[in-house]
Amino acid sequence: MQWMKRFWDQNFPGGDYDALGRRKGGGVKTTTTSSPASRTARTKSSAAPVRTTARSNAVVPSSGRSRATGSSDTGVVQDMSRQITELKVTVDGLEKERDFYFGKLREIEILVQEQLEMAEQYQHVSEELNCIREIQGILYRTEEGFEVPPEDGLVEEEYDDDETF
Repeated sequence: MQWMKRFWDQNFPGGDYDALGRRKGGGVKTTTTSSPASRTARTKSSAAPVRTTARSNAVVPSSGRSRATGSSDTGVVQDMSRQITELKVTVDGLEKERDFYFGKLREIEILVQEQLEMAEQYQHVSEELNCIREIQGILYRTEEGFEVPPEDGLVEEEYDDDETF
């Protein structure tokens, strides 16, 4: 943990984080100044000096032309927000459809299980029973490479109880 703090103190330029500038999306430019805490940590280091590279927050346009105003960014944000809203509506519709068909399949599964249990109880064998068994086989069939997820929906991983962070 000490090496991580030292690394942070040596490489953090100070100032506020400029997310838009880091993504080359333009926006407000902030000047980077060293904070007093990071300056004192650098001078108190007794280890060998570590070479650091100069940092620049300058935005270099990828297409060779710069954005004229922030209004184009607003238009892009509004367009993306509209697309996100449309996708959320689509996902909601697909989830409702999935739940509908899952409910139907679950009802069929329960009906098939009840019929098979009754047939076993009365030791009844017929063509209808064979058809019901085939339907049950179709319901429980999986595709090649499919793995049944755990019941809790999470992938179970082995954890080492001795090591904690």
